[in-house]
Amino acid sequence: MKNNRVAKLIAWLMQSGIEGMPEADLLSGFCTRCAASRVPVERAGAVIEALHPMYERRAFRWDANNALERMSEFGMGTGGSLAMNWERTAFFHLRTTGDIEVRRRFSRGDAADFYLLDSMKADGFADFVALAHRFGGNGVIGEIDCFFSQFATRAPGGFSAADLNALRALVPRLALATKCVAMSGVARTIAKVYLDEDAAQHVLHGEMRRDRADRIAAALWFSDLANFTRISDLSNPDEIIPMINDYAEAVISIVAVCLSASPGQGKHPAFTRRAHPARGEPSSGTFHNSTVRRRDGDGLIRSTWTSAPVGKKLIAPMIS
Repeated sequence: MKNNRVAKLIAWLMQSGIEGMPEADLLSGFCTRCAASRVPVERAGAVIEALHPMYERRAFRWDANNALERMSEFGMGTGGSLAMNWERTAFFHLRTTGDIEVRRRFSRGDAADFYLLDSMKADGFADFVALAHRFGGNGVIGEIDCFFSQFATRAPGGFSAADLNALRALVPRLALATKCVAMSGVARTIAKVYLDEDAAQHVLHGEMRRDRADRIAAALWFSDLANFTRISDLSNPDEIIPMINDYAEAVISIVAVCLSASPGQGKHPAFTRRAHPARGEPSSGTFHNSTVRRRDGDGLIRSTWTSAPVGKKLIAPMIS
């Protein structure tokens, strides 16, 4: 790759990272520009850990000729075949060995011993290289401590020495740009987890200051989970948190739907208890359905709760 192309690609990566380009687009743009500069990248992937309550890592993919799922999120403690497949990847090998690079040249008889390499070899790929760029010291947040990437080519003879040197020089910039975008996502996630969506947006836009008070229109919702003490006594501890999460999601979704039905009016609708379909009480209007799971005796019972606009007043039930 010529020096002027290297400089342009580095400049593009830095600016795209500063602007917050999505990680999958960063990978796609990087690979497209490499290929245009005659570094024969034809398939690529990247993985970075996440600091998120629902998933622990995110993966990004690119292929020059085929449509692939560009981004995947992998849940916390994912077991079974997904965990087994992860442990067979070149990325897991790099993590556990501490190496920074691993290469398999199929055109020279190297084993296709990592996950999916057998299918890549069958598809005509000649060379594969995976890289690890580790963060250090203050650069680590939670489990986000490394950027993994991999590149493959069908070029006869595989990547040349010049090709590999170009990737080794450029991928750290891709890692930095991706980390920049990922850290912005971490900040948004933390704010939304510990605050609600609206408060998080105020914080992230610099609108919350200790020396300033603002008057806002707000609705306060008070509810309780009936028989929670009995439920917690009878339930397996591993079931309690998921059940509470389901309950909170149902309640919050009801409130959110009701509030969104009157945008820009400067005040929120009142909430009162209304028809409970599970008890056979009459109801009318357009309903938004949410579900929560409740343990009753030795079994889990699914109950449905509704909210409905009635005339000019929005009605929502109290969960009990």
